[in-house]
Amino acid sequence: MQMNVSLLEKFLFYSQHGGTWSKWPFGPGFTGGWLVAISKFAFIGLVLALILFLLRWLFGPGGKMRSPELDENSDRQGIEIEPALEILQKRLARGEISEQEFQDKKRLIRND
Repeated sequence: MQMNVSLLEKFLFYSQHGGTWSKWPFGPGFTGGWLVAISKFAFIGLVLALILFLLRWLFGPGGKMRSPELDENSDRQGIEIEPALEILQKRLARGEISEQEFQDKKRLIRND
């Protein structure tokens, strides 16, 4: 005879009899003393740091799984500002715009 136990029944059983969350590192914080409590926090911090490092390595700038277009756009933004400033400087030198207008447009280009 085979017994079918639902997930709800399993959850209720574990929650009443010291379920899975009572095990290390998620159990009561100070049961084993300060050293055990600190080691629990250090372990959790290490796991989170490893996850963050892995995500940064995979999807960060130049990452293995990052779309190349994202890196191209950030490179292009720095390049486009310089020609705009050169054009403004040439217009200022030719007398097409005033010094105040030059400063205003320069501030707009650089988003200051």
